[in-house]
Amino acid sequence: MGGRLRTNLCFEVLPTGSGEKWQRTHLLLEDELGQQDGGAVVFVSSRKNAEELAAFLIEQHWACRFFHAGLQPHEKKDIQDDFKAGALRVIVATNAFGMGVDKPDVRLVVHANIPGSLENYLQEAGRAGRDQQQAKCVLLYDPQDIETQFGLSEKSKLSLQDIQQILRKVRSEGNRRKGGQLIITAGEILQDESVNTSFEVDDRDAETKVVTAIAWLERGQYLSREENHTKVFPARLCLSEQEADARLLQSKLPGRRLEEFRAVLRFLYAADADERINTDQLMALTEQNQEEISSTLKQLENLGLLENDSQLTIYLRHGVIGSSNERLSQSLQLENALFSELREQAPDADQGGWQDINLPPLTAQLRQSTAQAELLPLHILRLLRSLTQDRDGESSQRSSFELRQLNRDYLKLRIRNGYTWQKIQELGEKRRAIAAVLLPFLLAKLPSGVRAKDLLVQTTFGELVKMIESDLVLNATIKPEQRKKAIEHVLLYLHQQEVLTLNHGMTVMRRAMTIEVNPDKHGQRYLKEDFLKLDEHYREKRIQVHVMREYAEVALREMAAALSLVMHYFKESKQNFLKLYFSGKDEVLKLATSEASWQSIVYALNTTQKIVVADPDDRNRLILAGPGSGKTRVIVHRIAYLLRVRRMPASSIIALTFNRHAANEIRRRLFDLVGNEAYGLTILTYHAMAMRLTGVSFSQREKIDDGELDALLERAAELLEGKHLAEGEDDLRERLLRGYRYILVDEYQDIDERQYNLVSALAKRHSENDDDLCILAVGDDDQNIYQWRGGSNQHIERYQQEYNADISYLVENFRSSKMIIATANRLIEKNCDRLKAKHPIQVNSTRRELPMGGRWQTLDHRRQGRVLCIQLPAADSATGNIQAQAVLAELQRLKDLEQRDDWQGCAVLARTHRYLLPIQAWCEKNSVLYYLAADKQSALPLTRQRGYIQAIEHLHASEMPLLDANSANASLQSLSLDEQWTEFFHTAFEQLKGEFGECQLARATLINWLYDYAREIRQQPRAGLYLGTVHSAKGLEFRHVAILDGGWSQKQQQLEDERRLYYVGMTRAEETLTLCEFASTNAFTQSLCDALLQQSFNGRHDPALDTQYQVFSMKDIDIGYPGRQPATALIHQAIRELKPGDSLRLHAEGDRYLLQDEQDRTVGCTSKAFRLNLEVETCEVAGVITRYAEDSEDEYRKRCKSGRWEIVIPRVSGRSIT
Repeated sequence: MGGRLRTNLCFEVLPTGSGEKWQRTHLLLEDELGQQDGGAVVFVSSRKNAEELAAFLIEQHWACRFFHAGLQPHEKKDIQDDFKAGALRVIVATNAFGMGVDKPDVRLVVHANIPGSLENYLQEAGRAGRDQQQAKCVLLYDPQDIETQFGLSEKSKLSLQDIQQILRKVRSEGNRRKGGQLIITAGEILQDESVNTSFEVDDRDAETKVVTAIAWLERGQYLSREENHTKVFPARLCLSEQEADARLLQSKLPGRRLEEFRAVLRFLYAADADERINTDQLMALTEQNQEEISSTLKQLENLGLLENDSQLTIYLRHGVIGSSNERLSQSLQLENALFSELREQAPDADQGGWQDINLPPLTAQLRQSTAQAELLPLHILRLLRSLTQDRDGESSQRSSFELRQLNRDYLKLRIRNGYTWQKIQELGEKRRAIAAVLLPFLLAKLPSGVRAKDLLVQTTFGELVKMIESDLVLNATIKPEQRKKAIEHVLLYLHQQEVLTLNHGMTVMRRAMTIEVNPDKHGQRYLKEDFLKLDEHYREKRIQVHVMREYAEVALREMAAALSLVMHYFKESKQNFLKLYFSGKDEVLKLATSEASWQSIVYALNTTQKIVVADPDDRNRLILAGPGSGKTRVIVHRIAYLLRVRRMPASSIIALTFNRHAANEIRRRLFDLVGNEAYGLTILTYHAMAMRLTGVSFSQREKIDDGELDALLERAAELLEGKHLAEGEDDLRERLLRGYRYILVDEYQDIDERQYNLVSALAKRHSENDDDLCILAVGDDDQNIYQWRGGSNQHIERYQQEYNADISYLVENFRSSKMIIATANRLIEKNCDRLKAKHPIQVNSTRRELPMGGRWQTLDHRRQGRVLCIQLPAADSATGNIQAQAVLAELQRLKDLEQRDDWQGCAVLARTHRYLLPIQAWCEKNSVLYYLAADKQSALPLTRQRGYIQAIEHLHASEMPLLDANSANASLQSLSLDEQWTEFFHTAFEQLKGEFGECQLARATLINWLYDYAREIRQQPRAGLYLGTVHSAKGLEFRHVAILDGGWSQKQQQLEDERRLYYVGMTRAEETLTLCEFASTNAFTQSLCDALLQQSFNGRHDPALDTQYQVFSMKDIDIGYPGRQPATALIHQAIRELKPGDSLRLHAEGDRYLLQDEQDRTVGCTSKAFRLNLEVETCEVAGVITRYAEDSEDEYRKRCKSGRWEIVIPRVSGRSIT
């Protein structure tokens, strides 16, 4: 534009949220085109946006079409012609591509998405008003669009690791093919699942990126590249020159095409018999380009005038485990079983809609039906991708069905062309028939008696065509003109299934590069220094996006100032312009995110957190994080930094947590921080990760034995360590982990040996390979409280040496008062060999000037924020009755001081569950809302509770075949579920959204996901006073915490373990901490005497607090009792009418008790083994559980008269029978 803005153009920038842009565009069109002639161009950032916005505008009755690079040439021309002629008034075009639109009377240009540079914006805006009449240029600005633009820009770039991976592949292929020149395609490089690049083989620009990487490797002298190998066309003429000319005439070609074909044939007939024709010569002869001459030669083949007799070299496995014959047999067996399963799992696929494929259960089913014990999801996926290429020989359709991978576990599949599963399976018959003949044909070329895994044989396409001709069945079923294509297809299938390995033969089928690896740089890595110049180019693109953002932000304040910015941009030097508009922001300009986004990720962190989160060097790190130091925040912000600043794909990151709640919290916080960019992250528990790796599925099973889970972890680690490899699968680890780059581990101190081995296998300790995962582990040896299940501080101690990891200390406590922190430090410092011995926790910097007791130093004149120790009579240690009164009186006093009516934020923690019982009794007596963290053994099965079953059945019955997270959650609102279940499903669907985004899923897929989710979830703390063991409160925090005495071991060998547990309980407290002690018998409070405020409590035993409340377990109930009665029996109706809280009574009958409702109807019965240990005062419904006849063992199932029934679970209260 020569630095000048055209005076006839009016520029505007309008603040517009993403959900408003379509309607705003429509209104702008009405304003500008409603009363005048002319057209409008709307620019968007992607093809999908172009198509969707165009569809919306058509619905608003605009003559509109989308315009992008995916259109055919004739479609583009038609659209342009119609637009110029006025038949179309609006074109919705992708950025840059819309520059091809040339119409003088464009009255309006709208940028619905911000472009990547000011130059692009002004050039695209310049489509308006080329007739010199007034026109308007409007940018609809949403700050989030800048993040999208940064993402698009960074996605188009090559990373240092991408180039390193491609170099490694080229070197390994050169070695495998015995040195010399390597002829290889971009597809071959990327299809190797051990090649771990930031882009996939089917990405639109994948080939361009590979070629660019090769060019930069050549620039660094790591290799040299010659011109495309397909220049040489090894061909044989099939007819005499006269016969060939006669056939040409019969083909009725257009005149120009006929002369081109004749020119090529004359050249070939004049060549020597052994001459290999260089296509450069033919290009000069015909004035065609490379693609056109290749097409010409292909058509001459199809006419039977030429025969491509290209040399093929193939590696076979023979006489060894995993031989080519064995692999083909297994592949065909798997294919047959796969089609059977697909017919069952996706019976409606022939209707053309997208179907969901859940890989782990599919793998488990196929593993069982084929008896292929080592079958993994990646094998299924590999076969499915091959099968998509089966098609009718007459069809030009690229594939018979489409695949779209949602994440590592789920695929979308859609059948094309109106096929059915039966038809698709039939399409593969020719492939299977050719493979059955071709493999023995190749094996017959091997010398007699030879056995090895890399045996080289040679053949030609001509020889393989003759093989088909010599087979009576194949010759009769495969047309001559289809034979070469059929051979190519079968060879690719066999190569992809690793039955054989194509060497130079792949280049006949695809565009290839001829590469020679530089032996002088053998073993040298492609270094950051080599990458600098390419990285400088990418940095310049980032600056351009920042400039575009600055223009939009300035324009929102004052358009004249924005236009001044434009003039400065074109007139001033780069240095002066940046000084004018980005003074002091050099570091911001290096970022692939906006300044506001950068601040949200990094600025709120303390110094240590910033160093960890914004580490640019991908070092392995161990974060020793004290309680309340923001360790989850560090994990979340590190992931956000990788996503938003480093622009790593979400699929490259694994976060491992101990439970689903921690995974939920990480995903929730990430969504708040980076929005939709968090979609697709792998945030899993250890067992879920092991299930993904091994392809194990527990389907909708309610209970899984610990032994099964342990075995699962062991198998996953062994797979990654290569202990279950089939011969020739030495790259299995790389294939399983393809795409992963970062692993973040939470609560590292709590992992057991199996989990440790899994993490080690994932991270590949002691290795220096470029593609090894970068690991960040967060843990605290002072909070290791799970020794009884295998947790050990040895794992933390081994971490640094095994991963050569940097250690960071995260010890600023954001939670507790200085008084609580000091007291907790005094306790834990008595433990020996602590990793943080020289790094005690301390209050965070922003609170250092506050009093030791925080606000309670002035609010509470009695305690002044000090830690209180309540002395209790020794006689009370048996029941804790008086202890309960003392603790609750103190908590009530604190609550009164802060003038609160509710007990939210208060917690009573105990070493063992029994000391909580009098607290529970007090709450019941005084109608205080409370939450008792249930013992795992007594918890009711979540997926069998009535609320869950109702929701699942509602989803099953939905008329919508496809549901996304939002629509599924909305559909449950009509059920009027109670608050607990409403909250449960709201959280579940938020997590589903985090994994799948807005993707619509089939009902069955969504329901299966909910079962997997529910299996991993534990009880959610509810409102009210929290009652639980210290173990149950790990990871939680409360304003006021009281720790009960009783049950704490005083044995010397267990003292350090118990001290850590006590320390964890103390550090749950934010503002006040109250400790209890029975007559100076607690080793921990005794060691803190001079730091505690002592207070005695000598109350009397309160008999009302001896009342106990017991929820019956499933073992206490005769779970088959209602099921042994017909579905029409009154018991089922009576149970349906019951809800939690309804009164029941126990009626003794022999050695059992019948459960009866208020109408004396029997609704259940206790089991034979049940013994009542309470003098029952009240009995009520605790829950209602569903059971199915198939749950029962065979001998009991025969007695069932109902296929499904509900079971009432009672809750009783009363005094213990002594």
